[in-house]
Amino acid sequence: MSRNANGEGSIYPWKKNGKPSGYKGAISYTADDGTTNNLAESYFSRFRRMQYGQVHKFGNLYLANYANEAAYREDTRRWSNGQIFRDIVKKCARTRTHHDWCGYWQGNKRQAERLAA
Repeated sequence: MSRNANGEGSIYPWKKNGKPSGYKGAISYTADDGTTNNLAESYFSRFRRMQYGQVHKFGNLYLANYANEAAYREDTRRWSNGQIFRDIVKKCARTRTHHDWCGYWQGNKRQAERLAA
């Protein structure tokens, strides 16, 4: 737990004067808006599980796409399969074909890593 120079409270805006919230043994801090460090830990855990269980290898050229897919799966993990299917079909119907997603087998591959999209 971080302390101010005067030894009181946390330097972060956590609830309950910087004390961990949750069950005994859990180190979970909650901000005033309800966000916790558990959100990031959950995302990275699922991202790593996706790497080992489904993809087996992340290439640097397509890492942003894998991260976006993991974020979508994290956001929709409590939805039913039907809701996820309808959401994906709706987004596919509204989106135009992007040059990154066509002609891959004909040699249309990324030449450089995409750091920001």
